[in-house]
Amino acid sequence: MSRRSFLKKLGAGGSLGLLAPPPAGERSSHVAAFLSQFPNVYADVSFYSNFPGTLEEILRTFLGLAPSEKVMHGSDSGSVPETIGYCADNVRRTLSKVLSDYRAHYGWTDGDCERMARNVLSENARRVYRIDL
Repeated sequence: MSRRSFLKKLGAGGSLGLLAPPPAGERSSHVAAFLSQFPNVYADVSFYSNFPGTLEEILRTFLGLAPSEKVMHGSDSGSVPETIGYCADNVRRTLSKVLSDYRAHYGWTDGDCERMARNVLSENARRVYRIDL
């Protein structure tokens, strides 16, 4: 599939586009642009949950440029429970740091930050994968 037909399909609301793992570094802003422009593109940041510095960079970029409804942490893993717990704690701490900074420096409200945290940590995956609890 050519790049043009791929973009046309995304823009037409074609199949679900899940970017997992999304690229880090300068390309993460390109992914954020996709997230903000195409209604059926989402990013799962769980691959980076074991790497808090990279995770922080990606969350800052994504939440600064794209709606929080497009970013999720998929907590499924084939790893040992200790690793799953470590990664989940990293995501909560890193997301809290990013949202606290945005609240302090850019005027985001407590309600905005709470909604974004719920979206990234659970609501988006529930909605996208149709998980009923």
